[in-house]
Amino acid sequence: MRYCKIFLGVIILSILVGCGSSGKLSEKEASSLIKGKYHVMVRLKFNPFKDTFSFWSPKAPDCWKTGIYPKKEITQALEKGGYIVTRKDIPYYRSYVWSVSLTKKAKKEGIKAKKFDNNKQPFEFEAKVCDMVLVEVTGIKTNKTEGTAIVKYTWKYGNLTPIGKILISCVSDSHACKKIHKNSAYFALYDDGWRINNMGYPLR
Repeated sequence: MRYCKIFLGVIILSILVGCGSSGKLSEKEASSLIKGKYHVMVRLKFNPFKDTFSFWSPKAPDCWKTGIYPKKEITQALEKGGYIVTRKDIPYYRSYVWSVSLTKKAKKEGIKAKKFDNNKQPFEFEAKVCDMVLVEVTGIKTNKTEGTAIVKYTWKYGNLTPIGKILISCVSDSHACKKIHKNSAYFALYDDGWRINNMGYPLR
């Protein structure tokens, strides 16, 4: 009886191991690994001597438009939202130029500022504005021999953060932000399961 139980246990274990090492990446597993991988970060740099904001987003230049904007266009919206404070308090020859600082609310939401010595250089900060949200997995090509897979999927911009909702009205292309985009993710099979090795760069 004891040997029967051991034999039965070995059979069950073999079945479980066999199922777990099939080497095929499922659509469900690929979707769960892709979700939440991409966040859109934007950077704003304020130049007190030119009274302008430089704005850019490395991962989403189509939606969040890179460019130089008049200070008034962005600062009024951010001040009203409680994210920054502007003061004309930096000595510059016989006059003063504007300074910009983050509020406690901004810091609490994880918005980070780069520090410059004595406020003599442009003020710069980085903020998360939204996510790249998975729409659907459109295809999976698995190489069982090498333990790799390429997953094609579509995504869109979504889950706007509070500061993202403010900035989207100032510096974004609303049409581009609503588009469905295509991309590929590259997976590899490890001892503990599938992992994403490379998300690739978003394709428009």
